[in-house]
Amino acid sequence: MARSKRFAASKRSIVSTESLAHIEISVYTECVRFTYGQPRRQANTAKHAIDLAEFEAAFSFDRFLTITTKPSRTKRQRFKLIGSWCGEIVVVAIVSPLGSEAIDVVSVRPANAKEKASYAEG
Repeated sequence: MARSKRFAASKRSIVSTESLAHIEISVYTECVRFTYGQPRRQANTAKHAIDLAEFEAAFSFDRFLTITTKPSRTKRQRFKLIGSWCGEIVVVAIVSPLGSEAIDVVSVRPANAKEKASYAEG
């Protein structure tokens, strides 16, 4: 069973309009839900010690990079978000839009050296 949280952001741009414009979430003007599956949450916590349930509160939406990545096995579009977690570590989140009303959090892990460098340059 998927869990979801609602995220209400102020009317400021929080993502790259070039990479996510087609799903119309470049500026949040209404609530967006973040969802994740419970088995995926447990696996991510065990593997990376990062809980998907904390994504909304811990991931910094003030500054992050958005990169289109390979689609899922079901051909759903996915994006790699590189940003900070609780203001300290740089992480990579893989997310997949579910229409224009929800975003599925697929995984969150610490960034590798190349990803950290991209974040620092960005």
